[in-house]
Amino acid sequence: MSQMRLLKSGRVPKANLDRLWKDIQQAERETLNAARPVIDEVIRYVVGTRYYDLKSLAKMGHPYATHAPGGLHPGIINVQSGEFFKSFRMIGPEITKTKAVLYVSCSSWKGNLLLAGGGRMIPRPWDTYLMWHLQRALKPKLGAMFAQHLKLRKLD
Repeated sequence: MSQMRLLKSGRVPKANLDRLWKDIQQAERETLNAARPVIDEVIRYVVGTRYYDLKSLAKMGHPYATHAPGGLHPGIINVQSGEFFKSFRMIGPEITKTKAVLYVSCSSWKGNLLLAGGGRMIPRPWDTYLMWHLQRALKPKLGAMFAQHLKLRKLD
């Protein structure tokens, strides 16, 4: 970081503050870029092809059915073709004067379908479940302040 030089008046010259601000923004950008492998791993863990297949869910009594929900957290995404998992992308980080944000976006139509539920399936809040896991994984590595600046965006 740049050396701060005080004037006789006790003020810091604007050029020094601008340089310091650019250094801070660069550090934010590097920190959020360092989060990318952690985010990839969490998405693979939460949304990837794991948990139960359709046959196992049928044996469990269809825990996401509207007639008898229960047994599993509704945010869990079970074994699937991988199309939903592959629709996740990281965008950014976007740096503004007040914040640095790294977006995780999902472009699959299945995301909205799961969130809304339907006549035979309860709503599945996978987005809040994923964000909970992401913030939990990022806090020890990046600190609580940076974990708060991760946003999940579902593209239409």
